[in-house]
Amino acid sequence: MRPIIRNLVSVIRRFKLAVALNILGLSVAFAAFMLIMIQLNYDYGFDRFHKDYDKIFRMETSWDKGSVAVISRPLAEHFFESSPHILAGAICNPWGEEAFFHVENNGARNYFRENAIWVAPEFLDVFTFDIVEGVENALII
Repeated sequence: MRPIIRNLVSVIRRFKLAVALNILGLSVAFAAFMLIMIQLNYDYGFDRFHKDYDKIFRMETSWDKGSVAVISRPLAEHFFESSPHILAGAICNPWGEEAFFHVENNGARNYFRENAIWVAPEFLDVFTFDIVEGVENALII
């Protein structure tokens, strides 16, 4: 083991620039590999936390110039009722607005301003979110 370490030290002393470039190149390659794997993990795992994620679909309107996910409520409700294969359907308003609310904690009020969108009460029948505190009915207005 000792001759191997002595040989390594002599090589590092003789070829300082080559060793530095090799270590730098290996570090950059490893960092690039990690970034690519993080992005792939995100892409393949996005929205897969919902129960039955493979059965959730988005309905869009298409025409010559493209498509958009804006559909009138009567059309969407008729579509949900027209097929026995559709177990649940949810409508959300794509144009969000700012909500202002407060939460009381130990007698002190904390005020918050958040971007929010309006969703139908059936939204939680389609999408599953872990409720940390409170009940799901509190979300229905």
